[in-house]
Amino acid sequence: MKKTILLAGSLLLMTQVTFSQSAGEKTFKTVCSACHSVGKGKLVGPDLSGVTGKYDEKWLISFIKSSQSMVKKGDPKAVKAFNDNAKIVMPDQNLTDLQIKEVLNYIKTNSKSKTTAKPAATPVKTSLSEPVKKEHAVNTQVQKKSPVVNVQPSEHSIISIKVQNDVDPRDLNNAVWNNCKPQIIKLGAQNVVAPMLRQESIPELQVKSVYTGKTVVFLLEWADSTKDNRVDVDKFCDQVAIQIPVDPNDPPSYMMGNSGGKVHLVHWKSVWQEDCQNGFYDVQNAYPNMWVDIYPGEENELDRSRRMFAKDVTAEHMVETRNTNTLPATYAGNPIACIKRKEPVEEATAEGYGKYTTQEVQAAKGWAEWKDNKWKVCIVVPVNTGNTYKSVVDDKTKVAFAVWNGNNQNIGGRKHFAPWSDLILQK
Repeated sequence: MKKTILLAGSLLLMTQVTFSQSAGEKTFKTVCSACHSVGKGKLVGPDLSGVTGKYDEKWLISFIKSSQSMVKKGDPKAVKAFNDNAKIVMPDQNLTDLQIKEVLNYIKTNSKSKTTAKPAATPVKTSLSEPVKKEHAVNTQVQKKSPVVNVQPSEHSIISIKVQNDVDPRDLNNAVWNNCKPQIIKLGAQNVVAPMLRQESIPELQVKSVYTGKTVVFLLEWADSTKDNRVDVDKFCDQVAIQIPVDPNDPPSYMMGNSGGKVHLVHWKSVWQEDCQNGFYDVQNAYPNMWVDIYPGEENELDRSRRMFAKDVTAEHMVETRNTNTLPATYAGNPIACIKRKEPVEEATAEGYGKYTTQEVQAAKGWAEWKDNKWKVCIVVPVNTGNTYKSVVDDKTKVAFAVWNGNNQNIGGRKHFAPWSDLILQK
């Protein structure tokens, strides 16, 4: 009887341990693996092998929940960890103490001794690219905040060629692009913060670049079997965004910057491209067989001789007659609700999550075409203008990218991304 009880107890204990390790592994792969490995070298953040022996559990739980809170309080270990990782901000994690303990147990179980651990530079297979791993290897220039000038291009640098004349983004076959060497940027699924992208559908982005004194121009291409240029309850559009640090000598977190570290963003959307090419896609276009009753007074705001009924009043008519009081977002000047759009891109700035803000001065330009199951997008980024929200670019800076596949339900944080790559201006 005793043997039976002991055996049952042992099996229960084994089940609990296996469950804990399995849960910890699942949480790690879902939440942590985009930035960290265990024994496979540095990615965005440090290799976590042996971290449970370096710090006590209570401290690790607090740090994982909110590393920046501890940094701001001046916790010496948190400050050192932050500085040692080039001040890349680790997002706060909405995990319970139990979940974190399970993750720590998984890390401890899979950690390797110092004598057998692989060096950080050892290539490994991850969802991120080789340039991403090289970018997030210890970068002494960023840590020392020395000027990033006179730097030789690496294998994965994006070389921007000097041109004399402005580049028209609408001329996608401009001969200037024939002299540019394309760089293939590997993309990963954004699975760091919610809402996450669980599975990637766009593995890479081809990038070419040229520059003048006041603009840096990018030609971006990626494979996409569907042209998604409509937005509805269950429809999302294809998109791409470029991000450059405002201060090239002190690049902030590639995840939309951080407090005190501004990034300059230019965002293109296929739905905006469609508006620019073919006019605003109104309710009447989306639902041509739908009857709309008369809104009292609406017909009188237009040309009374035409006696237009509300069902015939379009958003463009409302803008033309300055009668946008029933379109509150347009009336307030919300750039997302722009009816007569001049460019299919928006300029913004950010200093971390939730800090995305459209710029008052919109000087960026763009154009695109979808052909042969591929998007080709040209974006002109204004730089060196003296505006505190626009990038300063001299010899070298950083650039990051994000791509959305509308057909794969990509929207908001559900996107493909590539962290900082070197952008070198060839004199």
